[in-house]
Amino acid sequence: MTKINDFDLCKRYVMNYIENNKKQLNHCQFELTKQEQQFQTCTMIELSFEQMEQRLQELVDRERKYLSKRNSDKLIKFKDDISEKQLLTMISASSIMNNQQVNPFDF
Repeated sequence: MTKINDFDLCKRYVMNYIENNKKQLNHCQFELTKQEQQFQTCTMIELSFEQMEQRLQELVDRERKYLSKRNSDKLIKFKDDISEKQLLTMISASSIMNNQQVNPFDF
């Protein structure tokens, strides 16, 4: 009798396992079908090789222009920073020289 119960228990377990797998498979198939329908509603534009090449060239040109402007702006800022530091150095040196010329005992 115990063997029969064990067999029945195992059979129910396997049947439940199979049933759960079927449900998961059905769910996955449903999701795939849904995604496929969404993809089919997207309009695909076929481009010739020349059109792709032209658009790629436009993209490359835009990126070059962007990078050129960005680098130019950075160079201007870098030059401004150097000029500012040079001015501060000159002002500091000038201030030190002026302070050395004034004799505090002349008052």
